[in-house]
Amino acid sequence: MESILIIDPDPEYAQALAAWLARREFTPKTAPDLNTAKEMLSAHPPDYLMVDPAGNLDATVSLVKGFQEFSPAGQVLVATAPENLEDAKRAFLTGALDYLGKPVQELALDLAVSRARQARACKKEILSLRERLSDLSGAHRQFEQLFHEVPCYITVQDKNYRITATNRRFKAHFGDELGVHCYEVYKHRDSPCPNCPVADTFSDGRRHQTEEVVTAKNGKQYHVLTWTAPLVDEKGRITQVMEMSTDITHLRQLQDHLSTLGLMLGSMSHGVKGMLTALDGGIYNLETGLARDDKKRIEQAHAQLADIAGRIKKQVLEILHYAKNRELAITDLDASEVFASAASAVAPKAEKHGVSLKADVPLDLGRFQADEGWLSASLVNMLENAVEACAWDKV
Repeated sequence: MESILIIDPDPEYAQALAAWLARREFTPKTAPDLNTAKEMLSAHPPDYLMVDPAGNLDATVSLVKGFQEFSPAGQVLVATAPENLEDAKRAFLTGALDYLGKPVQELALDLAVSRARQARACKKEILSLRERLSDLSGAHRQFEQLFHEVPCYITVQDKNYRITATNRRFKAHFGDELGVHCYEVYKHRDSPCPNCPVADTFSDGRRHQTEEVVTAKNGKQYHVLTWTAPLVDEKGRITQVMEMSTDITHLRQLQDHLSTLGLMLGSMSHGVKGMLTALDGGIYNLETGLARDDKKRIEQAHAQLADIAGRIKKQVLEILHYAKNRELAITDLDASEVFASAASAVAPKAEKHGVSLKADVPLDLGRFQADEGWLSASLVNMLENAVEACAWDKV
């Protein structure tokens, strides 16, 4: 039950009021003076106060203010002699809910108590709503902070694909204009994008995911992974769609680099294989030259081995620096020299395997641009495979 403290200098009158209030489902207590009342208030604060200033008006007003600060929903009734009512009203102003002349009439007290209960219930509801509003305001601030600080691009779009809200990261890269079409901002188009995830979410109410390339206001392109989610009203109808895009440009660049790395490693492996073939051929020429005491063949073999050693050194240096994204070393080449050099590198191996390799290379094939190392490696590998095929056919 609700509690009420009666502060009255007449103990018998206070007890009579307490008995009446107990029948109205209150838990009444009485205090004959302000000092006793202060002790009771600090020990067990009541829900209501009924006070008689009884000549100590200022101290009573101070006591009531302290009670209301400690118990914001608490209500105060003033019951005093009729000649004191005007002074009490001027002193308490709005600090008291009702003013009753003593002796208090039962109907007047019944109405005052009823109003006090209603006022306390309303005040409690207001305080509860204020607390909830404060919590909502805090949650709103947290949401706003999350919305703006999350490391991705966020837009909110209506059914016409017009942007109604954006976060800070989006503003920095794509601008802060509201009401423009998303496809104008993202893709610089004049019509909606095909296979639009926002349209799909409006259609079926589900989340959708796509990967796209978008263009920022400075012209820079980004690879983004995009998710969409519906925003619904109180009736469950989709009113807007939130689109969240994560920048995966660096990831795609890394994938491209790894793909290029694989191709380069494949090319290098063929190049190394070709150089080893040429090295084997040079050794064969050197051995046969020494066996025949053929100085010309020995000199040719020496030059060939020196050339191959230089190529191997260059290839090893490229491999050592292979973690870096190596650009093609495009140079102007003589086509006849390139093909003749590749045939010359493979010729010793062909001879060793008893395969006749004849290179009929015209001298006027012209010039072209390419990476000499990669192209030579590819040609040597191709000719080597042909020689090995011929050798197997002879077995």
